[in-house]
Amino acid sequence: MKRIETLRVELIVPITSSRAMIIETVKTLAGMSRFVIADITDARSVPQELQIIDTHCRTVAVRLIKKRGEPEYGMLDFRNSPWFVKGRCEYDSSEDLIASIKENIIAPAEAKVRELRPESDSNAPSVTPT
Repeated sequence: MKRIETLRVELIVPITSSRAMIIETVKTLAGMSRFVIADITDARSVPQELQIIDTHCRTVAVRLIKKRGEPEYGMLDFRNSPWFVKGRCEYDSSEDLIASIKENIIAPAEAKVRELRPESDSNAPSVTPT
């Protein structure tokens, strides 16, 4: 709970995924966001959700994070998409992640948002119609 409260102080609302989440929900939440932080540690539904974002939300930056030492999900083929922040942020603990969130997650994601939306209001999310 402390992690969620810390993220809320930074004006980030953590969204946890579940099997019940449907394509429209992912598109809506991502479309309302400036960027998405996706933890690919022990990824289950995350790759499918990232594929939805990759296909439908082309002006939403995506920042991948992963716990250091954990195996990486092998089928993240779309991570070379232009809206994904290059590389991933690896963390040792949730405390480490929270301590470095501005520098290692938010700043690179915001830079990608500025790159993706150079001429428009970068506060206005965009969703590609289906």
